[in-house]
Amino acid sequence: MPTVDYQVSASDNDGLAYSYLSQIIKNGNIAWGKDSNGYSYGLWLLFTGVTIPAGATITASYITFNHNSIAGSPAGKLYFEKAADPSIPSSYADFGAKPRTTNYINVTSGTGEWNTDSINAILQELVDAYDYSSGSNMQVLVVQNVASKNNYYLPKSWDNDNSLAPELHIEYTEGNSIVPVLIGQRFRRIT
Repeated sequence: MPTVDYQVSASDNDGLAYSYLSQIIKNGNIAWGKDSNGYSYGLWLLFTGVTIPAGATITASYITFNHNSIAGSPAGKLYFEKAADPSIPSSYADFGAKPRTTNYINVTSGTGEWNTDSINAILQELVDAYDYSSGSNMQVLVVQNVASKNNYYLPKSWDNDNSLAPELHIEYTEGNSIVPVLIGQRFRRIT
């Protein structure tokens, strides 16, 4: 069963969408939730060169985060951008307008190095819709999901410590391929 791992690999490839003044912050912390004034935090994570063969079935997958800081009881919804080869948000409005996968998971927080729940359904949605056989970008979008202020989670970003930047883990099985085999004068398909 093939396994691939992709880590955020550049400063701009993770960032913060912050509702205070409708900001996009590319060189600093990443977070989800609401700050002490009630402004919302969301984030993006761009994983480049993700390669998965056509017809693959995702069998195990998650995002690994490393703890930085926490306040209250943070909550967010983790989607992927529903696009063939996404790019980082150009503005706060662009972050909000990016098409999201139908499937998502709820995220809260963890301590030390921790993994999200399974994102198999999210990745299968993308693999079934787009061709990743030659490598393409995948982008995580996390939006806040709390009602009250001062509930946020800050995982390590590339700028905090690039060796602890978020990582995408994927295990998959390859799809069946049809191979013609000559038997006598006739071809028979073996799957």
